[in-house]
Amino acid sequence: LLPSLTTWCHGRKRRRCPPLRLWPLRIFLEKARTKGDLLSQWVLLAFCTALLIIPAFLVPDPAMYGTHQKLLLPPCIFHYVTHVPCLFCGSTTSFAWLVRGNLPAAFLANPLAPVVFLYLVFFVLILTHSLLTGKTVRITTRLSLWGGLWLFLVMWGIKLLVWYFQKHC
Repeated sequence: LLPSLTTWCHGRKRRRCPPLRLWPLRIFLEKARTKGDLLSQWVLLAFCTALLIIPAFLVPDPAMYGTHQKLLLPPCIFHYVTHVPCLFCGSTTSFAWLVRGNLPAAFLANPLAPVVFLYLVFFVLILTHSLLTGKTVRITTRLSLWGGLWLFLVMWGIKLLVWYFQKHC
């Protein structure tokens, strides 16, 4: 049997292992404190799994955005008013392309969505492991509010460049 992540670390017995790092997050697996901790993890696991499974049943929109309307969701208000895609326009389409294994089309639909998709897959794996071992997951970040804002603005800039060249070339 494999030793527990919290009792064995790098071949020696320790009380607490260093966190698993996935930039900019640090993930700790700790003993569950209450049943509410486990319940919240089950809910989060169900939500993340649904976000990964539902796009498999959607046909990606050829316009590279608007696939979410097949789920009876309204169109993007920002795009409707400004005729410019918002940061999240094309995310559902990108997920639908990623589920089908088409990374270039997924990146063209939304450059941020493949990164979010990988994080979701990682979280599903971590949550599944933590629920099977009875641990709870605690996630911390060193990314400041301004750092996160800059990250989103850079990704939106890339999205706007892709949109501009698709429309004008």
